[in-house]
Amino acid sequence: MLRSQPENPTGDQERASAGIAAALQNSTPMNGLLCGDVGTGKTLAYLAPAVAAHQFGARVAILAPTSLLADQIARNLVGRYGDKVVVQRVEAGGKIIDPQAILVGTAGLTTVAAKAKYTPNFLIADEQHKLDTNTRERMVAPWTNVLDVSATPIPRTMALSLFPGVQVFTIDEQPVQKTIQTRLIDVGQRKVTVGAIQAAIAAGKRAAILLPRVGTDSSNAKEGEEAANRSSVLKAAVQFEKAFPGKVATLYGEMSDEEKRVAIDGVASGRTPIVIASTVLETGIDIPDVAVMVIRDADHFGMSQLHQMRGRLARSGGNGECFLMVEDLRTLSAETRNRLEAMTRIANGFELAAHDLVNRGAGEFEGTAQSGTTSSVFKLIPIRPRDLLENRIDLTVTINQVEERDDLANRRHSQDRLFN
Repeated sequence: MLRSQPENPTGDQERASAGIAAALQNSTPMNGLLCGDVGTGKTLAYLAPAVAAHQFGARVAILAPTSLLADQIARNLVGRYGDKVVVQRVEAGGKIIDPQAILVGTAGLTTVAAKAKYTPNFLIADEQHKLDTNTRERMVAPWTNVLDVSATPIPRTMALSLFPGVQVFTIDEQPVQKTIQTRLIDVGQRKVTVGAIQAAIAAGKRAAILLPRVGTDSSNAKEGEEAANRSSVLKAAVQFEKAFPGKVATLYGEMSDEEKRVAIDGVASGRTPIVIASTVLETGIDIPDVAVMVIRDADHFGMSQLHQMRGRLARSGGNGECFLMVEDLRTLSAETRNRLEAMTRIANGFELAAHDLVNRGAGEFEGTAQSGTTSSVFKLIPIRPRDLLENRIDLTVTINQVEERDDLANRRHSQDRLFN
């Protein structure tokens, strides 16, 4: 299935697909994590074993966090495998027509599946970091094989993947050669971004400007809020339309699915090469030839979000520029500045996820919290990031830095002292 595709799979894609297929043949159900950086071809790697399982009679379901991504996955399946597969894109509130089809949907699929008493043999949660734990668990039976897919796993999944019980399939090779440069700037340097956008459009490329909010009316904003909170997709689009008439598209969550499809098609075709978007662009949307990205108010986003958005750059290869723009670099807290500067140095999503684990905590291993304080079976002995990461993953942050960020470190004795 993998080698039937027009592109040549990388060695990592072949190994990941073979590993997933082997895990599906085990007598115990798979609890797997497919971790590959943005653009490494994770979708191709998991679709091949999913189609193979489907052909052998398994019930296969794929969850995605947004309608846009679910549509893209369904189109990928049909476009790549044609009459080899039966695919149903299940809308929220719809019905399952054929339980043996590969079902593709958003979180609404879980409700549809519950009403139909449908349980998959193989459940894939794409962009897992955007789906809450309960969404996935509602479709899992004791016999269900589960595969989480993410470039930046949530802290809880990241922590669990460091220990036996979770099978980790990694993809490091990029199928195309690309170089992404990330810069941290403030609004005083906005001319640099304008020049980069102009150069990209002149070269026939695309540009994306991402904003944290959509609303056009900032009259209700609290006094003293950052300018980031007053930004809006529509307001920015008006400004860019003056500079680039007829070349600007908008994309945000409140648009209908059809409006989103039209906007994405316009950007992909080059009719409107500049897109002003909210974070709806974050989750796996594939637009070729985006050469410049400006993320406004970058300090309002987490590392995973920033990395996912940056991953829309240079999907077909080549060079890309990502500008992390804040209101004023001088007013950033030390923690925020360190986080954003880490983004300029680190390009690997798995390593960024480890940093996220350090910053936010691993969450509950037996509960549903995906970040925050972690406890062991001994309730009075909380688990620190150091306990999870030391000697298990190579981080650019030192163990001392981990300890400094650990909220619990100064409140209890170390485990060494407790047990010695």
